[in-house]
Amino acid sequence: MFEEINSSAFSKYKVSSYSMREKRTEVRAKRILIIDDNLDLRLSLADLLVTEGYKVATAKNGLEGLSYLLHKQLPDLILLDLKMPVLDGYQFLEKQNLNPDFAKVPVIVISGEIDQSKILDLTNNAFCMEKPLDFLKFLDVVEQISKV
Repeated sequence: MFEEINSSAFSKYKVSSYSMREKRTEVRAKRILIIDDNLDLRLSLADLLVTEGYKVATAKNGLEGLSYLLHKQLPDLILLDLKMPVLDGYQFLEKQNLNPDFAKVPVIVISGEIDQSKILDLTNNAFCMEKPLDFLKFLDVVEQISKV
């Protein structure tokens, strides 16, 4: 199932013990759902985002991500891998957009191979970033999208 992450939940997976950028003075408290089948990437992104002040939950595939949307408070942002077992990122986007409330949640698609035209056919509420990630650029994109 999905997992709520806090700063002590995965301390052995820390990517850093400090913020990669100067701390902002405002409290973010934005909720982010990470949907990715790669455990190391999921935990690394969660660690980075928690360090930056975000509340983070994770899911290991699109089906768990949809379950999170159905049973928990909607996140402010979804980080989505495309290639996953059970329900891939494209299928997740298709199902997300069937529910008007879910469709309002912006998505950052993070994948090694991105078919942007296919994503645009499924949603107009997504931003795409290719792996490997530039973490500073990633944090800037998350911050910009979270402000909306």
